[in-house]
Amino acid sequence: MMQLRSTTSIFKLVLGLSVGVVIFIIIQMSYLPGAEKGSQEMLEQRLLHLEGDLSRSRQVAGELHDAIERLMTLPAAPAPAAAPGQGGGGEPPPAVAESREPADAASLCEFGSQPPGKTDVQMLDVYRDIPFDNPDGGAWKQGWDVTYDANEWSPQRKLKVFVVPHSHNDPGWIKTFEKYYADQTRHIFNSMVNMLEKYPRMRFIWAEISYLDLWWREISPEVKDRVRRLVSRGQLELVTAGWVMHDEANSHYLSILEQLTTGHEWLRLNLNATVSNGWAIDPFGMSPTTAYFLRRSGLDHMVIQRVHYVIKRYLSRHKQLEFWWRQTWDSGDSTDMFCLLMPFYSYDAPHSCGPDPKVCCQFDFARLPGGRYSCPWKVPPVQIKESNVAKRALMLLDQYRKKSQLYASNVLMVPLGDDFRYDSEAEWEAQYTNYQRLFDYMNSRTDWHVEAQFGTLSEYFAALEAESKHTGATTSLSTFPRLSGDFFTYADKNDEYWSGYYTSRPFHKQMDRVLMGELRAAEILYSLSLSVIGGKPSAVARDHLSQLMADLVTARRAFSLFQHHDGITGTAKDRVVIDYGNKMMTALQRCSRVQQQSVQLLLLPSLAGWRPDVNANYWVPSSRRPHADRLPEPSVLQLSTSAARQVALFNSLAHRRAEMVSLHVSAAHVEVTDADGRPLRSQCAPVFAGGRRLPGAHRVTFLAELAPLSLAVFSVRETGVGENSLHSLAEVTLMSPPGVAGVQADPSDRSGPYAVTVAAEPTPVTLESSTARLQFAPDGMLRLVKLTNHDAAPLTVEFVAYGVARGSDMSGAYIFRPDGPARPYRQQGAVRVTRGPLVDEVTVLLPEVEHTVRLSHEGDNAGWVEIENRADVSQQRNFELAMRLSSAIESGDRLVTDLNGFQTCDPTVPFQTIERRTLQKLPIQGNYYPVPSMMYIEDANVRLTLTLGQPLGGASQASGQLEVMLDRRLMQDDNRGAGQGVTDTRRTLSTFRLLLEYPDSQTPPVKPLPSLLAHSALRSLLQPITVLVEGPDLPVAAQPRGAAPPARRQRWSAAVSPAACDLELATLRASVAGGDGGDRFWPGENVTLTVRRVAADCRFPGPPGEVCTAAGKFSVSQLLPKGFQTSVQQVSLTGVHPGSTLALSTPLGLDPMELYTFRLKLR
Repeated sequence: MMQLRSTTSIFKLVLGLSVGVVIFIIIQMSYLPGAEKGSQEMLEQRLLHLEGDLSRSRQVAGELHDAIERLMTLPAAPAPAAAPGQGGGGEPPPAVAESREPADAASLCEFGSQPPGKTDVQMLDVYRDIPFDNPDGGAWKQGWDVTYDANEWSPQRKLKVFVVPHSHNDPGWIKTFEKYYADQTRHIFNSMVNMLEKYPRMRFIWAEISYLDLWWREISPEVKDRVRRLVSRGQLELVTAGWVMHDEANSHYLSILEQLTTGHEWLRLNLNATVSNGWAIDPFGMSPTTAYFLRRSGLDHMVIQRVHYVIKRYLSRHKQLEFWWRQTWDSGDSTDMFCLLMPFYSYDAPHSCGPDPKVCCQFDFARLPGGRYSCPWKVPPVQIKESNVAKRALMLLDQYRKKSQLYASNVLMVPLGDDFRYDSEAEWEAQYTNYQRLFDYMNSRTDWHVEAQFGTLSEYFAALEAESKHTGATTSLSTFPRLSGDFFTYADKNDEYWSGYYTSRPFHKQMDRVLMGELRAAEILYSLSLSVIGGKPSAVARDHLSQLMADLVTARRAFSLFQHHDGITGTAKDRVVIDYGNKMMTALQRCSRVQQQSVQLLLLPSLAGWRPDVNANYWVPSSRRPHADRLPEPSVLQLSTSAARQVALFNSLAHRRAEMVSLHVSAAHVEVTDADGRPLRSQCAPVFAGGRRLPGAHRVTFLAELAPLSLAVFSVRETGVGENSLHSLAEVTLMSPPGVAGVQADPSDRSGPYAVTVAAEPTPVTLESSTARLQFAPDGMLRLVKLTNHDAAPLTVEFVAYGVARGSDMSGAYIFRPDGPARPYRQQGAVRVTRGPLVDEVTVLLPEVEHTVRLSHEGDNAGWVEIENRADVSQQRNFELAMRLSSAIESGDRLVTDLNGFQTCDPTVPFQTIERRTLQKLPIQGNYYPVPSMMYIEDANVRLTLTLGQPLGGASQASGQLEVMLDRRLMQDDNRGAGQGVTDTRRTLSTFRLLLEYPDSQTPPVKPLPSLLAHSALRSLLQPITVLVEGPDLPVAAQPRGAAPPARRQRWSAAVSPAACDLELATLRASVAGGDGGDRFWPGENVTLTVRRVAADCRFPGPPGEVCTAAGKFSVSQLLPKGFQTSVQQVSLTGVHPGSTLALSTPLGLDPMELYTFRLKLR
């Protein structure tokens, strides 16, 4: 009641003041007609006096308005509720995929020939048409002198301005994630709560959930409730709400999905909120894959910033900065995502209010004299007062009006922020009070026809939609153009292209892909374990599962953190890179524990008497990483003739696989048996470290055949010489050019088990299998490939090196600026040839790289050639090493690469595909593109595909060429903020699969698509067989006398039948039900299954022996028939928005290129 009386009193006071102001104005106006009796000066003085009174009245009214709003929000916080415009359990968004009848039998092939929906802007056309010049635009250096007609606005057509306060917080860059939080981000959050409550008209948006989680762990329940109120009122908006703002060039689609899901899951658990708008202002180039993921996750709009400055100028000229971003493969419009592109150089305040940064900087009130920040243009902001508000408001409005000329709408979004801003209440106070005075004055000037206010993205887009409907659009925002394509490669000025970060710190890029595969395998194994235990576990099982869930959450968050656009990009300071590596090392260890504990559970014949021990090492990885900055080293499995050692293999794919598995063992003569006890063919070869053989270590290789989603236990034991007729020893040949050291055989080789030959001089080498013949030059480098039933094809592998161009901004972590074309890396090294009945390989030992080409004789691996490079450029200066493949393929200037392992990009058809053409008007660095996982060239007769086990930069510098950068060492900073070069290079592994394919038709599809075999090769790289060997705590068959051997399954399988090879099981992920606010988490009753139907070029045959299409037909029960309830629910990609419920066995029709997520409930 007291609050009600106070509110009533204030209302009466405001009403009285308002009436008084109105009466005063009327009286003053009534005297004006008599002014002719006095002087003109008197009239002007009275008008100025009146204007001052009005200004003071507005200020008082504004303060009273704020006070009323604060009082109105005093009641205790309600239960967590969804914010307006932020979803929260209502109708599912249109992005949720619905069940449909199975697709036609020919749909996979028809998909490639279907033209996509028409777009208004295709980035290939833009790249072809614009000159990529760089004239001086004046105040807007990269644009032009923008002008406008002040009469274009009216009372019916006002300029609506939404100033959006934001703070961009990198989860690691110059400082580590935790150091940034302690020094700055914590203070941003604390002051945010106080100041948003103090000023209800103030707004704020936030993107990085990783930081919000750190803060959430240390604040009180009362503060959490205050935050929930701010979200529910719409003052605080969460945008994108991923764990980080992910990089869009190097990240894999599984990584994007994980970091978004981790953030959205956190938001649901802690704020019961969802998101509507994306915010990606700092990634260095933009991918349409992100637009797809946001759309399919239920978001409606997105904002982007870092796009080539010439592209920005072009789109600004044509008023196409607002557009619907459509996937290039979409024949309709279901993937359209509404996107707003910022037009200027940066997302900071000086480059946000309008085209003149010198003026805009004067309206960043954190730069007032005496503060931490200043304006580089030497004109600081001034406090807004009654004496200057008119002048300053008109100055700011002039910038707003000019910026509005670049857009097709009359609704303007103006960001107000920068990196780690708003970390003090003084900054909040300065920004709010000065801007509110400006807004109040602007809005009072009815002749200015402007409405300015603080806003969130939701408020901005709502106003944009309202205006669109008002102008007669048939549907919301339907009048804006459709655009397809990507925004790579980014340049921010001159010829300074940000194509260096595609390769920088490749050691950690490769570590990222290893962690991606290990985390995925751990997620699937854990979810399958849940299905065995059920939805109502015992107290013992619940505690065990909670500890493993904590491991999974730790791994998810470390993996997601590295997707940050200064993480996987390799653009952070050395100490931050070390911190990322340590976190990923911990994540790998946690994944290993989840894997081995889950394997042990799944192999139990029953749960009766199960006594879990989360610290037991039942199974251990077959290799160990001694340190976060070292490559993994295979562990040597100690064998004996008395007892076999156990090896557990897990196939995480939804397909059968038959692949070569290699282990390091202590004996050269061995026997390998499968899960049924049947002996297998095997091959042993000596193990080398560079040019030196490791004594007591042998690499045994065998072909493992595994059912989909299955475990199988194989056995390895030592045998006597000649005892196992299915086992062979490899033959080794050593060669080297004159004067090259390291070619002599180790003395132990002469008396050892292997036949080692030291050639008198280098000679050509040929490796041959039943499907392929490879020819190598005497220097050990590949020169020719011949597949069965096809002519020999020249194919040269070589290494090349780039230097660094001189100038103010030289090559660094971000920038690639070579001093000209690459030069041949003309080094010579020892050559080692290893031959056997299962695997042959040639290794060349060069000073900076150990290069291996491997040819398998059996199994899936026989469909491609494997390439491994172990590079170490630590002794070089300003040196960039690339691997180049040259062929006779007449590819012209065409190149196909992938985006995020999700889709491919090709310049061949201008109306729908993404530019990857080598343009002569661009420099070398402008023709380098991100290659996250695949690239190919082709002509009418043959295709050359290279799949990658790690993201790197790539190009096609000439017809018939493919080129990938392997590593780079730069001695200087490139002036993009890191403040250092890239000198912390490590010995780095890069892995590839090389495919030479011949089409059965010379009519290519409209869409550029990989073959099904290429998809299979990529899966073998990124989702390898999980290999675990018996650990010290594994119960063994040798028991006390009279005791029965321990019971254990030798096989376990989830799937009834394999999925079609155009279907991928993306992930099977257990949901988090809650936690203790710290590091303990417990699983929920739900598991989400995400599947993807890939698209493929039907001119090429699929993997031999596989069912390569089921016409898009799929049912969940095909993969997961046991352990789940009989109904499933379709949900949005990140599992937030519910869709339709259907039976587990319902046949579904899945479209090519689409991802679908289903929620399964445990029994």
